[in-house]
Amino acid sequence: MMKKQFAGMLACALSGAMLLSCAACNLTGGGGKDKGDLSVMVYSAGYGMGWVDEAIRVYNEDHPEVKVVPEGDALAFDSIKTKLEIGTCDYDVILISTSNYESFVANGYLEPLTDVYDSAIPDSDKTVRSVVSHQITDVRTIDGNIYGIPWQQNNPSGLIYNVEMFRQYGWDADLPETMEELWALCDRIDADTKGRVAPITFGGADGKGYLSWNFCQWLCEYYGYEGMIDFLKMGSPEVFSKQEAGRSKIYETLARLTKGKTAAGHNISLEGSVGATAITAQTNFVNGKAAMTVCGQWFPTEMQPYTDLTQFQSGYLPMPHINADKRSGDGAEDTSDVRFSTDGNMMAIPTTAKNKELAKDFLRYMFTQKSYTSFVAANNGLLRPVEGLTADSTNFNDFTKAAYDYFSLDGTAKTVYQVSPNGVLEHGSLALFLAYRGDFFSRITSKATYEEALEVARGCTASEMSAVYEKWNAAANDWY
Repeated sequence: MMKKQFAGMLACALSGAMLLSCAACNLTGGGGKDKGDLSVMVYSAGYGMGWVDEAIRVYNEDHPEVKVVPEGDALAFDSIKTKLEIGTCDYDVILISTSNYESFVANGYLEPLTDVYDSAIPDSDKTVRSVVSHQITDVRTIDGNIYGIPWQQNNPSGLIYNVEMFRQYGWDADLPETMEELWALCDRIDADTKGRVAPITFGGADGKGYLSWNFCQWLCEYYGYEGMIDFLKMGSPEVFSKQEAGRSKIYETLARLTKGKTAAGHNISLEGSVGATAITAQTNFVNGKAAMTVCGQWFPTEMQPYTDLTQFQSGYLPMPHINADKRSGDGAEDTSDVRFSTDGNMMAIPTTAKNKELAKDFLRYMFTQKSYTSFVAANNGLLRPVEGLTADSTNFNDFTKAAYDYFSLDGTAKTVYQVSPNGVLEHGSLALFLAYRGDFFSRITSKATYEEALEVARGCTASEMSAVYEKWNAAANDWY
């Protein structure tokens, strides 16, 4: 009865949040936005509007005379694209999808920001260019100019855990850092709860259960920073075949995580996870059906209406290292400091903006430590693609600090960004994992038993190479 009440409370809370969101959009949308010195339009789903509100608050501490008006839209990428195409985009700062970046530049929609990159950050002797990852600036520079400021990293998801439950059973005393340790924890959860609580749940019906980028993280851990940078040069199909051992281990790990059993013979993942949506999985998690759920740093924002209502406390656990010794597959290097990310989306200034210099000042200011700190705090530990720039984590809550510490490592993390020649990966010509032409997740998770799933996983690398060669144009020595 209590679980049904919780589910009803969640539905009401989320419905209320959506109504408030829509009401807020109607106050500013449809051409009726407030007047200000600077207007900012961003994508409001996922991480919400808190980060931009904080960016404005911090900016106004040193620029009290400037009125910055934010506007959010869950369909911002599409609406901004339409406005740019028909010439009615009157915002000063916009958030754009990197998938549109090159076409927007080619069509003259975006203001060059090269001068911003070459200018000093207000509270530092560093330039913007010196703190943005060169992997990003290299791929985004077109004919000598760059037209966007990277907004966020797209790091792997992790395991969100039930803090109260972990404290109750003492599981928080030694959180797992490797997959071997995770399997042992799953056995302990199963034993301590006498099978009443599943160790893990995930939303298998939504985008591979939020697991996709973890495959890439594991690949970085197996081959190391330089190994992955070499892979991303995409010189030939052989870059995939050289990674056969690591890829095979990843596919087999996926089979165990989604279809495997504990030592007592119970499922590691909650029954029904394969067909569950992300929200269903997260609801099952907060209702106590599973001790952990696969999700990212957006969990507290996405589930805030419910967690505030129930006082549920979540913790962040990075997805454990693929290898038991936290070294590369050949044992040659410690890869515990390597992280994976796509390059995220970009803040840009339309050529139609009326306050371009003020907009540049606002974007430049976002690289100050206090603005960066506010960004990380508002986004539960989410980073921006920066090097040598750290946030002040003194006042971070436990969830945010755990995520920030893992992905930043006090500014020393070696982050591999998914950028490739001619965007062959980013534009969808290829994928980092291509077994069964990308359908490996459903092939593995649809099996009735772990043994059957493992058999499919063991055939994935051969299937992958077949798909890779289909994408290779031998005559042109390049990818289709």
